[in-house]
Amino acid sequence: MDPNARASEQAVPCSSPPPVILVVDDEVDFLSLTEKILRKTGARVMLARSATEGLWLAMRAPPDLVFLDLFLPGSDGFELLTILRTEPETRHAPVFSVSAAYIEDRHDLLRAGFAGHFAKPVAWAHLCKLIATIR
Repeated sequence: MDPNARASEQAVPCSSPPPVILVVDDEVDFLSLTEKILRKTGARVMLARSATEGLWLAMRAPPDLVFLDLFLPGSDGFELLTILRTEPETRHAPVFSVSAAYIEDRHDLLRAGFAGHFAKPVAWAHLCKLIATIR
C-alpha cells in the first residue's frame, strides 16, 4: 500500500453487521427474557406479541432469524410461517418454532417449513450457539 495514502483511503476490515432477530410470542415475560439474552449476543432484536405485529415488523426490517411461538392469539405460528415463506424479503430467513406445548412429531414442523424447534423452557446455550452460526 502506498505509504502516502491517507488513512481514510486505506482498506479497513469490516465486521459483519449484527444479525436481526424477530421473536414473536404472546408471553411478555418470555419476550423480555429472550430480548435480554439475545442482546447479549450482539443481535438486533425485534419483539412482537402477535402474528400481525410480527409480519409488520418483518416487512419493515427483514430478519436474519425468526423465533415464532406456535400458538398465538388470532393467527397462529403456522399461518405466519406460510406468509413469511411467500414474501421475497423473508422467504430465506430460518424460522424456528418455540412452544411450551408438547410436540408429538417434530418432523411435522420441519415439513411445515420450520428450520427447527425450541421447547420452553428454552435451552439458552443452544439458542446462543445457533445465533453464532448466522454471523
